[in-house]
Formats: sequence, C-alpha cells, structure tokens
Amino acid sequence: MKKEIKKAMGVSPVTGRIYYGNLRGDEWVGDKEDVTDTAVRAVFEWFIEKFEDVCPADGQYTLEFLDEEYALTMKRKSFEYSAKWQNRAEHNDYIHAECSKCGFQVENIEAVETGRCSTEYTKVKWKYCPRCGSKMTV
Repeated sequence: MKKEIKKAMGVSPVTGRIYYGNLRGDEWVGDKEDVTDTAVRAVFEWFIEKFEDVCPADGQYTLEFLDEEYALTMKRKSFEYSAKWQNRAEHNDYIHAECSKCGFQVENIEAVETGRCSTEYTKVKWKYCPRCGSKMTV
C-alpha cells in the first residue's frame, strides 16, 4: 500500500535548504520549491512581532520546543536599558508571569510605563504562554 502524498515543507539533509512540495513518506515526489529565504524571513518577522514589546533582562528572546534539545535565540544587535531602568533591581520595577502548564517564566519591566498596575499589565500582556500556548498566571 502506497503512502499518501501530502503538501509539506522540510529541510533537505543533502543541501540544508528548506523546500515546499509533495512528500510521500520521507521522499519528495515531483517538483519542489526552494523556500529557504522566504521561510527564514517569515520566522524572523514572526519572532520580532511576537517578542518586540517584551524586554528580557539580557535582551535575548528564546523559543524552545518541548521535544527538542535545542533552543532558538534571537538577540537585539544593540541592547541597553534607558537610564530609568538601569537599576531596576534596586527599585523592584519588574514583574513575573508563569505558565501553569509548562512552567515557562516571563519577566517584564515595562509595566510601570503603561500607567497600569503590574498585575493588570501582566494579565493583559501575557494571556498565553509563548512556549506552549496555555494560560499564564501572575
């Protein structure tokens, strides 16, 4: 019995390029299109859109998949806190949210600038975990 042909995207172990086309099991069938540049750019833009308003302590944004031993990290080219936030630890101007399912923790230091209380801001900003999609708790 032949396996079903399906549209898919995958990485070629030979070329290291990302292709979109028809797959039957693990084999490409017919023409496939090299979408490496488009796919990488889309992920890059998705990453920026998802984390643009978040300001982690080190300026790095990390995405982890539960079953993978690697993490994808993006770092701003230049990262500095404004003078107002330089000594944030002394002033305790940061808040935490934690995912009730996977335990992923988020630190956010922009709450005070919004004019909202920390808890209200976190509930608005982090409704769902960026790692697993579950609801976040403050």
